Amino acid sequence: MLLLDSLTVTTDKVVIDSIVPDQTRSTIQTSNRITNMKKPNRFANSHWSLAFLIAALFCLSSGCGMGEFGGSRSKVSTDTSLSGKLVVTGSSTIAPLMAEIASRFEDQHSGVRIDVQTGGSSRGIRDAHSGVADIGMSSRHLKSSELSSVETRVMAWDGVAFVVHKDNPVNTLSHEQLTEIYSGVSMDWSRVGGDKGKIVVSNRANGRSELDLVCDFLELKPGQIQADVVDGETQQSLKTVITNKNAITYTSIGAAQDAVKRGEPIKLLPLNGVVASSDSVSSGEFPLARPLVLISKRSGSSSKHELTEAFLKFACSAKVADLAVNLGFVPGEGSAAH
Repeated sequence: MLLLDSLTVTTDKVVIDSIVPDQTRSTIQTSNRITNMKKPNRFANSHWSLAFLIAALFCLSSGCGMGEFGGSRSKVSTDTSLSGKLVVTGSSTIAPLMAEIASRFEDQHSGVRIDVQTGGSSRGIRDAHSGVADIGMSSRHLKSSELSSVETRVMAWDGVAFVVHKDNPVNTLSHEQLTEIYSGVSMDWSRVGGDKGKIVVSNRANGRSELDLVCDFLELKPGQIQADVVDGETQQSLKTVITNKNAITYTSIGAAQDAVKRGEPIKLLPLNGVVASSDSVSSGEFPLARPLVLISKRSGSSSKHELTEAFLKFACSAKVADLAVNLGFVPGEGSAAH
């Protein structure tokens, strides 16, 4: 059985941790905000040069700006009143969205750096309680026993869908068929309307919110699931299906929809007759919907607490709703709850 876990995302690097005996770590450096522009041609004659200089002087005096391709653009103001570093850990479903939100916040606050790390909802909850992280990410509501000394905010909503390869002829599975697949009763696609071939079952690692949600839905205990592959990260669960036509997994609707937009060969199966989509999550029809939650301490040092609160307010505001929608999520309530 294969177990893949932990991914660290920052705005300028990605660190992938695989849980293997030698604790091997590889770091992939990625470049950000790269603009590749051609140098403008020199003007053909002095008349046009003079006209350009006059126009440029007018723009400088009137405060106008020029965009990349000559269009106007507003000035980007940078707030220097906030400074410091925040550590955000937890759900791999939320991490890609959080990384984009963090990048936008850093663009507006030059003295702020935000480190986003994954590891699962349980890690996010644990780290927020212990103070290892300033903010935890959880793709489920917290249990009553997990709420002491912290407050939570719902930043968005997502669903969990069962996903197969797009070339798999199976287009729908009943609740009974899914239960039989994940409990090991049905081990060949021909038993559920597909072509003959062993069903490769992908499960999620302990501590992942999807595991608890799917176990409740299928009325199974985690130990009853018969898995061929155990995937820690959301993207790894998708990769399992992308690279194996006989695989089935369950994962974030937002992440799966984003993968489909990128042209990945997967399809989301309807559940109880309801199409798996952000629209059905938004309408409340989809049976496996879940909140994307941010967790923070109720109090802390004055300067750090001020920065944390400012970022949490920003992350749950309409200012970043476009980022949530682009990743297939439904923007949430945003208000703090104790």
